[in-house]
Amino acid sequence: MRSPILFVHVRACTCGIVRAMNGTELKERRAVLGFTQARLAEVLDVKPNTVARWERGILTVPHTVALAMATVEREHGGAPKAEASAARATPTKRATKRAAKNGGKV
Repeated sequence: MRSPILFVHVRACTCGIVRAMNGTELKERRAVLGFTQARLAEVLDVKPNTVARWERGILTVPHTVALAMATVEREHGGAPKAEASAARATPTKRATKRAAKNGGKV
């Protein structure tokens, strides 16, 4: 179980340093790093379902994760924005199959 005193201290320390992050922003930052949900979960030491729930907005992204993401980005050096958007422009296998089923519409 997490110590309430430690949690309050961490929350107080990160609130002034790091702004809150929503699931959409977490997903975008993960994509820029080129990480899968599973890889990000491994780096943050959480379960992959937790990352998926943060990104979908089912769970609130903790302030500590925003702080950890800043550290991960420094260590792994995020890809430039142009490369990230180019990578997202490539359709996935699933999107390609869906487009074939729907007569070319993605």
